[in-house]
Amino acid sequence: MELLDLRQEPGLGTLVPTEAFTLLKGEDAVRTYGFGPEALAALPVTFEDGRHDAHDRAPEVTAHL
Repeated sequence: MELLDLRQEPGLGTLVPTEAFTLLKGEDAVRTYGFGPEALAALPVTFEDGRHDAHDRAPEVTAHL
């Protein structure tokens, strides 16, 4: 199942199955995903501590992520 990430600002992520999503307006602002693996690997990674509901900071240990 494909999920859409409807994140409006950091720390407030919402995942919705694509079949449950209806776009009401703003179709002109919708973009198609177009990055290759190399481009994705170069992007910075942000960790959020969801286990402790602390999405504003990274967990203490990230080595396993």
